[in-house]
Amino acid sequence: MSTTRRARCSLLKLTAVCGLILGVAASAHAQARPGPIPISQRDIPLVITQPGSYVLVGNLSVSDPTASAIAVSADNVTIDLNGFTVTGPGKGNGTGMGVRSDTATTHDNVVVRNGKVASWGSVCVHLPGSANRAEQLVVSHCGSDGIFVGRASVVTASQVSFSFSGVNTDDGSIVSENTIYSNDNIGIFTSGDAPGPLGGVAVLRNNCRLNSVGIKVKGAGSRIEDNVVSQNGVGMDLTLGTNNYFARNLLQGNAVTFVGEGDDTDGGSIDGALTNVVLP
Repeated sequence: MSTTRRARCSLLKLTAVCGLILGVAASAHAQARPGPIPISQRDIPLVITQPGSYVLVGNLSVSDPTASAIAVSADNVTIDLNGFTVTGPGKGNGTGMGVRSDTATTHDNVVVRNGKVASWGSVCVHLPGSANRAEQLVVSHCGSDGIFVGRASVVTASQVSFSFSGVNTDDGSIVSENTIYSNDNIGIFTSGDAPGPLGGVAVLRNNCRLNSVGIKVKGAGSRIEDNVVSQNGVGMDLTLGTNNYFARNLLQGNAVTFVGEGDDTDGGSIDGALTNVVLP
């Protein structure tokens, strides 16, 4: 065999070996990075014990009034409802929740997004840890809160209706760009149940209507801005709040515009100087 042909064969063999090595490496890389873990009806009730991404592949339902559909028992979990619905046995029927953090030990950095949660005995989406997110959800007919989040958490781009209360938060959270309507008690409640310091919640650009109370403020240091609060029994309840900042809110058609301080002596009042608009 000539020197030229021998060199050409060696080059072809080397190319084949390199291709095989690269193919094996690519396959191993793909196996090391699996996609989201699917959740189907046969997995319910489910307890998530490992961090990672999870995605629904169909609607989920629970008939047992004491069971929850998905319980999270780990930090750093993302649950994509993928446009599907998590349905319980009925509003106020039992103690079950749609998606909840572990009730014994709260967990952080849990995200629930992109779907519907409805008809649960207790809270529909319950995330009492820190740095959690509830986003792009449609939540309705919950026996307690529609959505509850713990400290430094976010509730955004969601709709909560026909529940006992809409959104309940803890310190340092953000509630933004939600539609909260036709709830029996409170539309948005800042720093509802947490021990220790209360306040520092940002309530921004929400639409709260047809609730018993539109927005109830607890604690100090919260910012309530650019919200539309209309046709509630009470627009804003300030009786539990001091030194909070209210600006550019539109209050219209509420039976009572607000309760609590009305003279700005403690900073916890609706103040025309801060550009709030009150209409009949």
